[in-house]
Amino acid sequence: MSIQDLNESEVIRQIYLEFGEDEMPESGPQSVTIRYLISVLEVLFRLEGWYIIGNVPIIQPGFPKVAPDVAVYPVRVSRAEHDVLKSWLMAQPNRPAPLMVF
Repeated sequence: MSIQDLNESEVIRQIYLEFGEDEMPESGPQSVTIRYLISVLEVLFRLEGWYIIGNVPIIQPGFPKVAPDVAVYPVRVSRAEHDVLKSWLMAQPNRPAPLMVF
């Protein structure tokens, strides 16, 4: 079966099967918008030094995992932690809930 033979709903279903519902990739315009929003928020909150990140799953025991396109946390995160952070586990010390999510 070629891509020409698939209708739009079948293409979306195939993407869900490949990536999983909570790992859906962004479109090009969405990706550009996310990068722009992060850069604007980093300028707005530069003095506070808040942690602004995109597509990092938020994990709170007893609640479903969510991965907002952009999240703003009212904490400072070291460059070393920023570079390796793969999820935001709110049960850890000094890990508040985000103030804003998009």
